[in-house]
Amino acid sequence: MWLNGVKVKNTLRRPTLQANYRRIVEVILFLIEEAERRGTYVTKYDIVKSLFVADVAHLNNYGRPISFDNYYAMKDGPVPSATYELLGDERPKNFTLEFGDWPMWSREVSPKDGAKAIKFVRPKRSPNLRVLSETDVNALKEALSLIKAQSFTETRDMTHEYPAYLEAWKDDGVKKSYLMNYNLLVEGEDKEVVSDIVHASHYA
Repeated sequence: MWLNGVKVKNTLRRPTLQANYRRIVEVILFLIEEAERRGTYVTKYDIVKSLFVADVAHLNNYGRPISFDNYYAMKDGPVPSATYELLGDERPKNFTLEFGDWPMWSREVSPKDGAKAIKFVRPKRSPNLRVLSETDVNALKEALSLIKAQSFTETRDMTHEYPAYLEAWKDDGVKKSYLMNYNLLVEGEDKEVVSDIVHASHYA
């Protein structure tokens, strides 16, 4: 498991998925292109929070997430580890060559969004919508609309309210990230679906 360029040991007995890098790349390309179509842009924060909202919504509406990424509780909310890695400065070590030149988008500093904010613009190609379903696309569009309509603080406060985040985050902990319990992302009593999702993540 990788987060911010560092391999994180999973010492907790919690469900972990096999992140689908192929789908995640298409998600990132889609969010960048969709933002530009709307006359705006997305920051790293916009992307990871939009994916979280979309993953949770799709999981509960259709029985599977979009990205099959694993979420970690960090100070400013949930973060999908593989997605965060793909948005970094360097090509991930475990990322194959099949997707072409790297990076597949341009990164620019965005001071008005914060001292360390980075925005993602000018994707090198359009997303492959054969990889993403119609329901994936709709969930991503709705999540992007929500995140872009809110301030940084509003989004942080909203994502801090999820039970999976509240259970994982430790304000006085020594670590900067804590693996979130995927079971707690599922609404209702049917938690058995998560074991099916974990299995499916290896073949998605």
